[in-house]
Amino acid sequence: MGSMKGVRVVRFQNRISNPHFTGVRDVLIHCGVQVENGKSHIAEIKLQLAPFLELEKECSEVHEYFKNIFKGLPEDQSYQYKASLLDRLRNHDTEAEAAPSGIGFAQELLACDSVGRLAALDELTSTSMLDDRETNLKCRRRLLELAERRGACEEVKLKYMDSLSEALALCSRMDELRENCKRSYERKKELYGEDHPETKKSLKIKNRNES
Repeated sequence: MGSMKGVRVVRFQNRISNPHFTGVRDVLIHCGVQVENGKSHIAEIKLQLAPFLELEKECSEVHEYFKNIFKGLPEDQSYQYKASLLDRLRNHDTEAEAAPSGIGFAQELLACDSVGRLAALDELTSTSMLDDRETNLKCRRRLLELAERRGACEEVKLKYMDSLSEALALCSRMDELRENCKRSYERKKELYGEDHPETKKSLKIKNRNES
């Protein structure tokens, strides 16, 4: 809606105090609609959310767009966050203005060398957002690959190794998970020593996945 020519969202009021109560659930959106001579009028749009709640499990797009609204986050937070995330996903070296979307765009991102864009894709495909576990796994593999290829410091590589372990666990890739946990533990032991809290935590994770 905010991308429609001549229309801008000037106020977003979330009137859901608890998304699980029974009764009317709605969101009010106040839009500035541009008319002649540069003037604009304010239009109020009310969305009744009950129909969207019924469809959220069937339509991933509807679920994703309204996901944070269902959780009752402060007004404007969801809109601003999504706009920021999409901006991070874009390739600012090109003049393309279209918003990124679709499988082809995800594949393009997975092949790129931009850590910033990959980090945004990681966030977008995480369980708290789109929950696209396979794409998220590929993204975290790519981030670790870039860190190792570019000679990043050990702390950065370990961070990506641990995030990869989380994705491997969610995708039930147990053999690769065990190997990755073992590598993470051995690197932490060498870097921090056996008694460091991070090393001990890594050892517990390794042992849990080996049992």
